[in-house]
Amino acid sequence: MGCAPQRPAERIWHPVSTGFAVHGDLRTAVMHALCECVERDMISTVWLRRLPLPRLDIGRVSELGDAARVMLERYRRSVLADPVLFDATSDLGIPTIYLVGRAPHSSRAATMVGCASGADPQQVLAKVLREVIAYRVALHVDHEVPAEVGDFQDVLDGAQWMGRPERADAFGFLLSGERRARLSDMPVLARGDAAGDPDLVVGRLRERGMEAVAVDVTTDEARDVGFHAVRVFVPQLVPLSFQQNGRYLGHPRLLDAPERLGYPECAGTDINPLPQPFA
Repeated sequence: MGCAPQRPAERIWHPVSTGFAVHGDLRTAVMHALCECVERDMISTVWLRRLPLPRLDIGRVSELGDAARVMLERYRRSVLADPVLFDATSDLGIPTIYLVGRAPHSSRAATMVGCASGADPQQVLAKVLREVIAYRVALHVDHEVPAEVGDFQDVLDGAQWMGRPERADAFGFLLSGERRARLSDMPVLARGDAAGDPDLVVGRLRERGMEAVAVDVTTDEARDVGFHAVRVFVPQLVPLSFQQNGRYLGHPRLLDAPERLGYPECAGTDINPLPQPFA
């Protein structure tokens, strides 16, 4: 649903895909778009404020849902290591899982991160594993990363730069944390294959004084084959930016995150100077 600029003069803003979703069911598309806004709020907040999230214990693999179990097996075959998972559920109470993938044998993707939100923690686990498996391939694509971090613009710039083995220590605030959580204790908004009720998510946002706006951006071509495309905006959530000099560092939700989310040790105005490793 995107159009590449035809000339440099068209580049008057920094494009980002946050809040875009396509599905055969309109409400499901809205739900997925809402959850992506929630997910990226935490992607930005965790990295910029260096929050030591609780490490997530998923329990016995045999007790995972089918999708999560299959994705975990595929992840292990692809990365040749186990993922390190964290409970990144925010004050909104929408299940969110953050992943740090370590592959010391790789010169390009020694460390990767992923994040996903959704109605069912089991489905969220499957989603974050699936996405990291896919984007690991992108980290091995030949891509010219700018020499200066301040010139980072592309979605792959920070991910490839941070993925190099010599920068593995930058993830220590997560990997050395002592907090623990269990997958079985995470909130459940819907079980199984159900996408969940977007009204419930909107209600959680309203409880925090936030407004969600959904726009139907379905093209004629997509509509003809039964798809719905939507774009959701939640201005009060922290936006995700891949531009090092275009981060939203003054966002109120970012600044009060340590106190609001229960990380007093991160209080203050300290911001992670390193580029966003998510892609």
